[in-house]
Amino acid sequence: MDAIYPTSNLFLSVSLIISFFILPTAAAAAPNSQLSSGQPLVDGATLISSDGIFELGFFSPGSSTNRYVGIWYHSFSAAAVLWVANRDSPLLDTLGSLSIASDGNLVILDGHKAVVWSSKVASLPSNETMAELLDTGNLVLNNSDATVWQSFDNPGDTYLPGMKVGLDLVTNVNQVFTSWRSNDDPAPGNFTLGIAPDQSTQFFIWEGDKPRWRSGRWNGQVFLGSDRFYLIKGMKLPDLSYWDLDPTNDTQCKEACMKNCSCKAYSYQAGIGCLTWGRELVDIHMFSSGGNDFYLRLAGSEFGTFSFQAVENATANFSALNLLGEGGFGPVYKGTLPGGQDIAVKRLSRNSGQGVKEFKNEVILIAKLQHRNLVRLLGYCIKRDDKMLIYEYMANRSLDVLLFDARRKLQLDWKTRYSIIEGIARGLLYLHRDSRLRIIHRDLKVSNILLDENMNPKISDFGMARIFGNDGNETNTKRVVGTYGYMSPEFAMQGLFSVKSDVYSFGVLLIEIVSGMRNSTYYNSELSNNLLGCAWKLWNENNVMELVDSSIRSSCSIKEISICINVGLLCIQDRANDRPTMSSVIMMLESDNYVHPTPRRPRFAAEIIPSENDSLIFDRKTVTRNPSITILTGR
Repeated sequence: MDAIYPTSNLFLSVSLIISFFILPTAAAAAPNSQLSSGQPLVDGATLISSDGIFELGFFSPGSSTNRYVGIWYHSFSAAAVLWVANRDSPLLDTLGSLSIASDGNLVILDGHKAVVWSSKVASLPSNETMAELLDTGNLVLNNSDATVWQSFDNPGDTYLPGMKVGLDLVTNVNQVFTSWRSNDDPAPGNFTLGIAPDQSTQFFIWEGDKPRWRSGRWNGQVFLGSDRFYLIKGMKLPDLSYWDLDPTNDTQCKEACMKNCSCKAYSYQAGIGCLTWGRELVDIHMFSSGGNDFYLRLAGSEFGTFSFQAVENATANFSALNLLGEGGFGPVYKGTLPGGQDIAVKRLSRNSGQGVKEFKNEVILIAKLQHRNLVRLLGYCIKRDDKMLIYEYMANRSLDVLLFDARRKLQLDWKTRYSIIEGIARGLLYLHRDSRLRIIHRDLKVSNILLDENMNPKISDFGMARIFGNDGNETNTKRVVGTYGYMSPEFAMQGLFSVKSDVYSFGVLLIEIVSGMRNSTYYNSELSNNLLGCAWKLWNENNVMELVDSSIRSSCSIKEISICINVGLLCIQDRANDRPTMSSVIMMLESDNYVHPTPRRPRFAAEIIPSENDSLIFDRKTVTRNPSITILTGR
């Protein structure tokens, strides 16, 4: 077995990425398809191509009142706009016009005759210049029968037959399609589609500068690995199918669907023929026995096109230079896929006796979880004894790399730390209450908080996580695995865990973020207290600023600091029932009017001071420290 299996499907969204349309039947000829000098097109009037296929005029997208000049199918009206001229420069009223300027350019003017958009060609005699909307959907600007500008050279979010899209090897300009910002705003959005700039004949979809989809290379006829079908057996076929009589076997039916950009699925049934679906797949059901074969069209990237070899190449054969961190489960490497996407590869150590179960657990759980404050699992790879998890790469690695480094912690000002605290809280609330599967993480700690390029926190490492019932009641385990300094008393000593176990760990994490110190290694000999003991004492004496990391004391808010310490101490109370839920934690952190309860004084065991990398195993009667099963501490 040698493949990477993606954990979620990637579809091209019409609203977010690229729209594709089939030409409708031609309508009756329109009276005017041309615009000449001295004859402006005002808001409310339109140009219609000679065969009545396309229409150009002013429109307002969605619920917006802004006005734009666009092209749409005449029979569809402006609800389906194919191209927009002034994407970045909307008109605020209906007083605008489209005209030929004195320098021969096609321009959009506002009510004050100021130019808001121009075709930007060299000056030409305006009396020899004319614009025309063609039956291809192309708006051309002609001067003495020569085309000097055309909309097909300035693509928006929609491909029309006849467009030449890609990398111009002469000018080195890469023509790309760009999504709308939203249904109400045609300004360029986050997604683009175009040819890879390395001249590799592959199409990519990028989100910003991150590649999200790759077509495969062009072989002269098709893009290799782009256009594939996923077989689902035993199906009740969807409603609203199209019956095609021409294909006479399964292969021809597949080819017919492949050639149609709108075809989403097909099924060939002997005695009936070729059935294809181009609209929403309605009324689908899988039978336990019987049913039909159904072929669903998916991107080739969904079929395991990154092999073990691809992961080796991405990580430079697991080079030590790419090593991000290492723990009991094995090392984590940075890698770069052929399209340029950075990844983090967690390679399961072959001698890790605990690893296989946790590996499967992490794949099953995190593949079903989607939240901006949870790390995203891109896929996994299995080859013989090698097992790897492939994650999105976090540019700022784990929180402990910054928080406990005297120089790097300067990147964590108070505003950033407070945002990190709130993000972790939201991620935990999603796990405990809002996710499809309700999860107890069981190993929340500073090294399992990853930071992206914008310092957004993402909870990682779900190898120890457990699914629990809707009641959220306590359950128990004979084998307790976790990290010293973060485990709640009932979990460490009795094997009892619930959502309140995670709440305890969150409280420890919060106090560490505020203080910039590790709970597991900090000890104040004068006060005979560990970090949590010092936090309670200083808070009780109204002296919380003494606990604050010296690098942020001058810039932090004492009110926010007091709230955070109060919340942290509420979370680390001995009795699980005394601790707040994560929904209450978020309310306390974000509401100015919330009445904060007074925390009870917890018990503290200051005599045990192992390192943060030491993990503990409990079996109810014995307690041993075993560094060999350390949870991974960084990426």
